[in-house]
Amino acid sequence: MALGVAALSGTWTGSTLAFHRSSPCTPTDPDSGTGRFWVHGVFMADAGMGDLIEFSVLSGLEGPCAQRVRVVLRRQERPPPLGVGDEVRARATPLSPIEGKGAEGRALILALDSIGTVEPSRIDRLGPGPVVRFRAHLRARLRDRLGPDLGPVAEALVLAERGGVDPALRDGFARAGVVHLLAISGFHVGIVAAALLWIAARAGVPVGRRGVVSVTGTAGYVALIGAPPAALRAALILGLVLGGRWMDRSVHRIGALGAALLLILLLDPLQVAGPGFQLSFLGSLGLVVYGGRTSAERPLPGFGSLRRWLGEGLRAGVAATLFTAPVVIAHFGRLSWVGVPTTLLVSPLVALAVPGALALLLVDAVAPGLALVVSVPLTLVLGLMVGTVTRVGDLPWAWGWLPAEMGPAVAALWLAVLALNPGLGRRDNRMIVPVLLATALLAWQALPGLQNLRDARTLELLVLDVGQGDGILVRTPAHRWLMVDAGPAGAGRDAGTRVMVPALMRRGVAGLEAAVVTHPDLDHLGGLSSVLRALPVHRVLAGGRAVGRAPFREALHTARELGVPWVAVGRGDSITVDGVHFRVLHPPPPEPASSRELPVPVAGRPHAGDLPDPSDPNDLSVVLLVQYGQFSALLTGDAPISVEEELVGLYPDLLRDLEVLKVGHHGSRTSTSRALLAASTPELAVVSSGRGNRFGHPHPGVLGRLSRSGVPVWRTDRRGGLRVRASSNGDFQAVPVR
Repeated sequence: MALGVAALSGTWTGSTLAFHRSSPCTPTDPDSGTGRFWVHGVFMADAGMGDLIEFSVLSGLEGPCAQRVRVVLRRQERPPPLGVGDEVRARATPLSPIEGKGAEGRALILALDSIGTVEPSRIDRLGPGPVVRFRAHLRARLRDRLGPDLGPVAEALVLAERGGVDPALRDGFARAGVVHLLAISGFHVGIVAAALLWIAARAGVPVGRRGVVSVTGTAGYVALIGAPPAALRAALILGLVLGGRWMDRSVHRIGALGAALLLILLLDPLQVAGPGFQLSFLGSLGLVVYGGRTSAERPLPGFGSLRRWLGEGLRAGVAATLFTAPVVIAHFGRLSWVGVPTTLLVSPLVALAVPGALALLLVDAVAPGLALVVSVPLTLVLGLMVGTVTRVGDLPWAWGWLPAEMGPAVAALWLAVLALNPGLGRRDNRMIVPVLLATALLAWQALPGLQNLRDARTLELLVLDVGQGDGILVRTPAHRWLMVDAGPAGAGRDAGTRVMVPALMRRGVAGLEAAVVTHPDLDHLGGLSSVLRALPVHRVLAGGRAVGRAPFREALHTARELGVPWVAVGRGDSITVDGVHFRVLHPPPPEPASSRELPVPVAGRPHAGDLPDPSDPNDLSVVLLVQYGQFSALLTGDAPISVEEELVGLYPDLLRDLEVLKVGHHGSRTSTSRALLAASTPELAVVSSGRGNRFGHPHPGVLGRLSRSGVPVWRTDRRGGLRVRASSNGDFQAVPVR
């Protein structure tokens, strides 16, 4: 009965929270047609350029997302120094979906520009409290003592503040398989608890009270850093284990883990949907089942037992990796092959850095003149840790991209191992059959992912459903991204904010190698300004004569404001990224030139804004040929039949045997000529058009020509976005975008 009541109450609470978090969140003062809005709020931490900073909204947003917002300061003229408690009014651009936070409760991320200070108002509900101000003070002291590069790393290790760590460095930790070391976890809490036990022992505290000192101090530390789920879980387990020891009771490790799980879910049932929560508990489960003793049972290894410590560390790393691999693959699509040995290398440095950073804060508060004695060795430790991780992460074979469908396959593997584990499965043989059945079902579900592994180094082409317009993303085999058009904007709907930026962020994209603008129509570049403001873009490539329209001028102004090079391209230009060739077949070159390779990054080329305006921009639409080995895709923009026939005459060999054709002008009858289809014989045609659009796209005549040529057609207006994953041998797979 107790379990039934708990299940019903948990279901009701979780459903209520899910409804609240997914309800609409709308700006109250939008900039008409720009996708931006004005927001008034208070900084909850010191605001450094590029940091992800907690920001409490006082006005400007309605809905649940207004309660959890993080902001980043834009690349602009540096605003006045902003610190915790400063109240500002700023123009905001959403960098994550604004419709609602969803089940995971992720914070809305905003980019702020046009920042202006306001007269302080009375702040009761959302103002920073003393703990927040104290944490901001500690962050400032770490940056002051360790510098702008290593200070944010120390903040992440001891204060659970990762927003200040350089994104490239965070990505390096991810590639090396040790990004978990930047997040406060059971490992960090264990170091703090072990240090407190050691201090209590040296201070002569009786054995029976050392656990009380450790648990009390650890609880205070976890409360100070905001009680992230992993740290809270570790503190609860520590309290149960040491409490049991103090009471001379035996505490089962799985029981302690389960108790911590239930307590956290009582506080927030929707935590279970977040990847951080899943990684924390699955990793802990792996350690409990296969990883040996807990840190509370043997806090610090002795130098005399180095061999045993390395063996147990290796076993613990393999166990945690095995149990967390399904979640890592499913959420992030990649897996580090060197995570376990790198963890063994870096963990001792983290074990020195965490108490070192805490000691630095203590000494800096008590005797600032002696802080240099601690900061110098701590700088060496942090520098060695960062250098090691960076070198390992830069190895080309250190990590690999895996299809998300592989997550169930790996889950099936460890479920089978768990079912046959001598310590668990054989105690109740009845459990083996259902677990093996679940394993078989998961393996069957993962078959598409297993098939994709036949060639892990693939090109990915995403034709997104942006409505009546074009929005295409290309991923190279080394996971660098390019964008071809950014979808439409207008009437309060910006495809850049609504579709393109969320699609990039869900895939962990840190920046774009290039953004290609085929021509200045609003349905192709309307979302470009939002993308430029959301992510670093190395350069914009555009047709050299397509100017004169307001959206084009706005995008050009945004690029110049942000310092993004705007490069005029034409026939004969090309770039090569990770073995993928992007060839511009049209329009004619903006300046007299034969075939030329565009350097990376491009510099010193003429701006498109300096060239005359054509009568019809479609006639000068950029036509791009994407080639990866024997695979080729033709992205035609809105080029008309006259341009297609010209290209057939100029490039008969390049256009022969296309794999994918992006149908020109959304399937208008003015494109996709018989000559092009006969010369290219594409295996798949993709039409990007909006549902029920007023132009009647795609035209029945175009669909008829494609049908008579035997070309399968994918329509985004009926089937949504399309993902094409291609191998260098020309094989490709086309599936819906999830």
